[in-house]
Amino acid sequence: MSDDVLDVSGTLAAKSDQLNADDLIGGPMTGTITNATKGATAEQPVNLQLDSWKQPWKPCKTMRRLLAHFWGSDAKKWIGKRITLYREAEVRFGGETVGGIRVSHLSGIDKPETLALTISRSKKQRYTVQPIATESILKPDKLWKRLVEICGSDAIAKQTLQEQFGVTSFKGLAAEKAKEIEQYCDQQQGGE
Repeated sequence: MSDDVLDVSGTLAAKSDQLNADDLIGGPMTGTITNATKGATAEQPVNLQLDSWKQPWKPCKTMRRLLAHFWGSDAKKWIGKRITLYREAEVRFGGETVGGIRVSHLSGIDKPETLALTISRSKKQRYTVQPIATESILKPDKLWKRLVEICGSDAIAKQTLQEQFGVTSFKGLAAEKAKEIEQYCDQQQGGE
């Protein structure tokens, strides 16, 4: 038996223009909302870009209601807020159990809160949302300068950000993502 590892986790993502429930089979995902744009359809009227995933999350009506309850109805004001998403296997759509994306934790709340939300014409479901501890976001200026210095140019630093970390901007960068980039810089400088 070989000691080599063949990790297939990077090959499990669905080929899609959005974050899907199956993308969360490996476990929950926490990220910072970096952008909110208008969706293309009435069923998916908002696209939320997270720093932890390349495709946008297009929340269903139930999760939009939940977010509006906690953060207000202006999705642009959700930018910079932190969220944890998970896969709930029992979500039904069109009479089939297909799985769906649900919210478990949010920033900007002080204590767990449970609310009942309509999930179909005659059915409500209770959702409990936990708080995400406030994290100090590292100053991006110094980290960006350090990454550019290591990469040799702005263009290569931008490419490294996207390929290595799935991040296109330092705007709203989450503390754990900044820490990953900082560790990457430490490794690169240590290897010189």
